[in-house]
Amino acid sequence: MEGQERCTLRWRSTVALAALATAIAALGGCGGGDEDEPAHHSRGIALAARLPSDDALNIAVADVAAIRRALGMRPGSIPPTRSDDDDLVFLDEIGPALGVVQSGEFPRPVVDAAMRRARWIAGVAGDEGVTAFAIDGDSADLESTLTAAGMVEDGGEYVPEDGDFAVALGKGLVVFADDPGDAKPVVEKEDGKAPEELVQLDGDGDLITLARFGAACVDAVGTADTPGKPGEIAFFTTATPDASNITSDAPEAGPTRVTGDSARITIPKAQEPQDEPPALLALQSFKIDYDCGA
Repeated sequence: MEGQERCTLRWRSTVALAALATAIAALGGCGGGDEDEPAHHSRGIALAARLPSDDALNIAVADVAAIRRALGMRPGSIPPTRSDDDDLVFLDEIGPALGVVQSGEFPRPVVDAAMRRARWIAGVAGDEGVTAFAIDGDSADLESTLTAAGMVEDGGEYVPEDGDFAVALGKGLVVFADDPGDAKPVVEKEDGKAPEELVQLDGDGDLITLARFGAACVDAVGTADTPGKPGEIAFFTTATPDASNITSDAPEAGPTRVTGDSARITIPKAQEPQDEPPALLALQSFKIDYDCGA
């Protein structure tokens, strides 16, 4: 409509159970690219603050320990378990945060070892693809797993013979990077700051995601999901957020609200395991608009 800006967003997500591979959400959209952190996700936000997020297009944080608890999974368990449904939901919930780990490049024993001990996972995609795991115990215990997988230490990172990717270990940290030289800085970084939009999503779900465009209409969109609960989609705009600007062709979509710098819409909880996480999948299953000119 002339004189109005309309921003249409879809996020597509698919899931594959084999070898811990869930396809990371692929985003197509509109455009190019409280100071105190809430207690619930403070460790996840601190983990995300280590990542190279300034130019990242997609950022996701998963509270792995909370997701396990919500599904009744034992601490340290990873698929396959005795429940295919739980495996499906678990992988769907952590998939966006796994990021580059899903590429298939990293040795499976290394990924499995990190996954079993993971409490939080945070990943970014953009100019740099990096995923960090906050784990229980001393990450130095993984050195033997890395060397057994044929990786060698080089300048504070472990790299394969062809040098195509890197893994770095820090205190309670395992960092995967799709390019050598990108993992070690995450271990060393202590003064980073997570994107403000991600902080505003903090505590709203066990999985929070953020996609940034730098567009005039909606410059970022986030989702918040927790297994077995309603999800939420947040549209961040540089203009005054207005919940009445959100439109959806899905009659089951829930109420809207404004909080912080975002206008949000509630997505009902999933009725079937394949419908998790509901907010993230809602961006695939129906069209949502934020009409800045409404």
